[in-house]
Parts: sequence; structure tokens; C-alpha cells
Amino acid sequence: MTFENFNFAININYAILTILIFIAGGYSYYSYKHTIPKTSNFVKFILIFLRSSALALIIIVLFEPVITLNYLKTNKPINLLFVDNSSSIVNKDSTNRSRKIHKFISNYKNTFTDNIKVVSFGKNVAETDLSDAAIFKFDESVTNFEDLIPFIKNQKEKIATITLVSDGIITEGSNSILEFEKLNIPFFTVAVGDTTKPSDIAVNKVEFNKLIYLNNKTEINAVISNLNFSNRTVFVSLSDNSGIIKQKKIKLNKSGINNISFIYEPTKLGKQNLQISVSHLAKEETHINNKYQFVVNVLNDKTNILVIAGAPSADLSTIIKSLSNNDKINLNKIVQINSTTFLDGISYRNKIDSAEIILMIDFPTTKTPSKLFNSITNKLIETPYFLFLSELTDFKKLMSFNKLLPFNTRGNLIGNFSSQVEVISEGSGIFNDLTIWNSFPPIKTNGIAIEKKSNASLLAVGKTRNSNVEQPILLTSQIASTRSIVFNGYNFWKWKVQADVNLENIFEQFLNNSVRWLATKKEERIFVKPTKDIFTINETINFIGNVYDETLTPVNNASIEIKVYSENFKNVIMLQPKNNGIYEGNINISAPGSYKYTATIKAKKEKPQTVKGNFFISDIKLEKINFVLNSNYLTFISNNTSGKSFNIDNHSDLFFNLKQLSKIKTKAEIISAKYDVWENDLVLIIIIMLFAIEWIIRKQKGML
Repeated sequence: MTFENFNFAININYAILTILIFIAGGYSYYSYKHTIPKTSNFVKFILIFLRSSALALIIIVLFEPVITLNYLKTNKPINLLFVDNSSSIVNKDSTNRSRKIHKFISNYKNTFTDNIKVVSFGKNVAETDLSDAAIFKFDESVTNFEDLIPFIKNQKEKIATITLVSDGIITEGSNSILEFEKLNIPFFTVAVGDTTKPSDIAVNKVEFNKLIYLNNKTEINAVISNLNFSNRTVFVSLSDNSGIIKQKKIKLNKSGINNISFIYEPTKLGKQNLQISVSHLAKEETHINNKYQFVVNVLNDKTNILVIAGAPSADLSTIIKSLSNNDKINLNKIVQINSTTFLDGISYRNKIDSAEIILMIDFPTTKTPSKLFNSITNKLIETPYFLFLSELTDFKKLMSFNKLLPFNTRGNLIGNFSSQVEVISEGSGIFNDLTIWNSFPPIKTNGIAIEKKSNASLLAVGKTRNSNVEQPILLTSQIASTRSIVFNGYNFWKWKVQADVNLENIFEQFLNNSVRWLATKKEERIFVKPTKDIFTINETINFIGNVYDETLTPVNNASIEIKVYSENFKNVIMLQPKNNGIYEGNINISAPGSYKYTATIKAKKEKPQTVKGNFFISDIKLEKINFVLNSNYLTFISNNTSGKSFNIDNHSDLFFNLKQLSKIKTKAEIISAKYDVWENDLVLIIIIMLFAIEWIIRKQKGML
């Protein structure tokens, strides 16, 4: 820090100040022009000087003068040199490459005599002693670029440049290119390693939904990697057992990574074997990894629903209209007009046989034919159903298949009641909103009191205004693979006649959600597993998961916690949501052996579920497998951070670039020190001393 200049400021015009000081000097001269007794001119000069100085200081102090001293401070940011200390760098040519790296470090230190840090990284990141470059032994078992990010962020000094000496081979953590870019600091990379690159293309990863619906579109995403094939054109295909479904032509990226997606629309039911494959290129190391096989389960999106009604009604019309708007439903009807007449004739056998869900309203009644009732009863043993209890329902007939019902009767109530519906549970997607149902008008419930069975779930209750009576309104049950819903009420047609357009469609949503829940077979809804069964030591273990609710709709807000453990290891990871019910996460383990995992999945309003499995880590080290320089990765880092890439054998322009950038980022800062003269006690002391010396001289000379 060096002195630059000073500033003097005062609350008065400098011309006026000068005049006042001259007046003070003139007054002092006049006071001592003639003295009694007479004295020498030298003494007069001293006395005039003392009084003039004191008066001048008093005048200056009266106008609050301020003196500012300015100093120049140069802030030099640091230059970071990261050196890859992993064993893969020197594996095939240990002496020569080690010598080149240490020579590079010496040249770097000579270029920047100060403000530098040399940092070793591999398994760990650590600053090294600048006096001991031989600390680099190149013996660390992994290379982790991800750990550089927190080290850089924790630097207290401002960073001018970052130089990275490495072979670009990642054996632990992520590539972190996006995080490097966010630092907004240029990276200069120096590539060192084996340049004999075996060319290869591979399908690294595929993201997909394991459960999809027939004729519904779904997105399948794949990650294609390439080594030494940048800018080459290949064909990526999605195929099944019948052949190629879709194909895309892509140009392989310089970064070595291409992301590609396909829209898949299944046309067959059941489990479908799919494959993502990349066309072969000459001189590939292997073609085995050019394909990735996986399986999806295609479910039927069309449901055959049979509506059975003991009589025409406004409620029946509301149900039929709501279901007819759903293009995923094939709707059939059996509507009884009287004891012998049906709306569409009496031929109902085919309709019953083809039904996948049976919806019953005003059924059975006292006028329901025995033949129809028996046919429906037999069908219900294996078919999901939705039963609406109304004032026409014959409970004596209904209780003949009590084993299939989710409730028991408790006797008769006095009259029918108007009940306000209160939803108390979402029912795994049956209800979208719990509170909005309070806005609907009350419905009627019949005079039969019911109570839910222990294996049933209560989703809604009905409350009367003038009574403490509370009746179950909506019950669900799942016995074996058959599901059932019972709605205890009628006159709900009023719910469709609403002034608010948003409320008008609520019942239709509820009905369609119910149908979807009933149509859902007992499929496996949770999938969590590692991307492969065997990993190499220090290779990142990637987990992928799929989560669906009871209507087989993808769930994006679930919590997936995975406990990975062995005899000597225990750790926990959380999978992060991607989209469409897909979750991803990873963990790094440095010790070989057999590992188990337990995944706990928690979704809203559902009981936690667990998935267990295992995987194996072999004792083959990645640093001992892959010695090939990945200069593409290093170049990609430099390009994305506005830096430059070099080779250990040709880096003549590197130090010039580093010095220029360091000079640009070196900033001079003016530091000012302000002194308020009028508040300084020293000025007052000087004024007093000047007057005191003047008084002493006058006393000695005997002046008045």
C-alpha cells in the first residue's frame, strides 16, 4: 500500500478564507509594529508569526476543515493449479509422465511467484506445500471432479484463473460440467495420459415408465456416449419383438454425450420387450454395449362398464351422462322399466359376460327378476363393482351376497335423512379435493343404518343438521383382487346442476376416478433397483425408481429413502424426482463386496412400502481398467467456462494466457483515511502553545 495524495476540504470559500487569514496576519503585524519597550525586529517577527499562526488556525478550525489521505492498494487474486494425483495418469508410462507433470508444476510456480495454490485431487482434495512438488505420487485409487466445486467455493481470496492437469477419467462422482460453468471462472485444462483411444459407442442409460396404457403416448429417454467418434452420424432405434418402431439420425456430440428421446405408443397389451440400439461404426472396440434392453407392462386403457338400474331416474341419467363423456369407457346399460320390461330388451347375457366393472343403482329392487339377480350375483364374485344405495334398494336381496359387501346393516332408522357429505379421505386418488364437497347440496340417505366392515375403508360420511346421526356415505373395499365401492345416498343429480362451472364437473371427476380405481388390477406399483447388478470398485452406483398410485397414475411427490448396507458399511440416500413418476439417485462405495439395500417409499395418504434387493461390487479398480485420456471431457470444461485446453507436451501459450487474465483481474483499490481537523485535540494544543510562547516572550521583554 503506497501513499497517493491528500485532499483538504473546508466549509468556506478558499478566497474568503485567504482574506480572513491575511486580515489576521495584518492585525498581528499592526499589534507589533510599535512595541513598548522597543525590541529588535527579530523578536517582532517571532511574535507576529506566533500570533498570526494561532489566529489562522482558529479561523481554519471555525470552518470545520477535513484532511483526506489517499493510499493505493493492489489486490492480487490467487491462481489455482489442480493436479490429478490418481494412478491412471502414470499407469503405462510412470517415469516419463511424472517427470513432465513435475516440470509443468515448476514452470507454473516460476510464472507466478506469489498468489498461487497448488492443489492435489483424486479421492480427496488437499492444498500442497509449494516447496515440495514431489508430494505428487500419483497413487490415489479414484478421480473425483465433483469434490473440486466445494473446495473452490470455500476459497476466501478472489480467484483469477484455474488450471486443471488431468487425464479426464472420472471414476467417482459426476462430471459436474454445469457446476463448473456456474462458478464463472475460466478453466484452463492440461491433458496428460494415454492417447491411444479405443473408439466406442454405448447406450449408457435409459429412463422409462414401467407401467403404461395401451394407445397412450409415453416418453423414453436414452443417454448415448461416444469415444473418438465426435461429429460422426449414427442411427438410434427404438424397437420391439416385431422390429424397429422409431429411428432417429443424430450427430455424435464433441462432449461425448448425447441425450435422445422417443415417443412410444404401445399397440399391444402385456409385457413388451423393448430395445434402444445404436448403429455400428467401423473400428468400434465392441458392439455389445450398442444396445440396451428393457421391459414395459402395457395395460388396457379401455374399460367395459355395465350400468344396471332397477328403474329410470335423474340420478341414473347423471351417471350415464358423466360416463359417456369418458372416451376410455365402453358403456352398456340394463335399465328395468317394470317387472317384465327392460329399456333395451331383455337380452342381457352378453352385456354381463363382457362387463369389467358393474355399476348398480336402484338395484336390486323388489321387482328385480331372479334370473337377472342371480346372473349379476355370480358375476360380482370376480368383477369390481360400484353400488349406489337408494330408497328403491331391496336390502333383503342385497344381503344375500353379504360376503361381497364392505358393510353390515344395523337395523332401520326413522325415515330418510338429508345428509351433508363430508369427505374424510382421498382414497388413493378417488377424491381430488376434500373440502370442495362441503359446497354441494345435501343428498338423501335411506332408512337403513349401515356400518363398515373391518376390511373396508371409509372415505366420506353424511351429517344431518338437526340430528347427531352420522351415516357412512362412501366405502371402499378390496377382497383378493376384486375391488368395490358403495355410495350410500341418492338425489345427487343436484350436484351436476351448479352455477359454478368448476363445481359442475366435480362429480364427473369423482365418478371417473372411481372407475379408474376399480379397473386397476393388483399390479406392482413400486419399482426401485440399481441400474445393474455388478459394479466395479469406486464406480458410482446409480439407482432408479418408479412410483404409481392405486389408479396407476405416476406419483411425482413421493419420498424414496434407500438404506445401503453390508457387514462393514451403512449409508442412506434419497432418490430425487425427475418426471412422470421416475426417481434417480446414486451412491459411491470404495470397498468391494456384497451389498443389500432396503428402499422405503412414502407417498401422500398411503402406507409406506418397502422394496429390497442386493448388488455386488467387484475388486477390479476402474483406475486399473481405463487408462485412456478423456481429452473431450477436459475440452468441454474449458469451452463451457471460457477457458482454453492444452496438452502437457504443447502448452506454450498457456502461461501467457494465465498472466494476461491474472493482470486483468488484478485491481487497484484506493483506500482513504479521513481526519477531521476541527475535532483533533492536537490542533487545540498547538493553538494554546502558540499563544503561550507569545506570552512568555512578551513577559521576558516587559511588554504590556
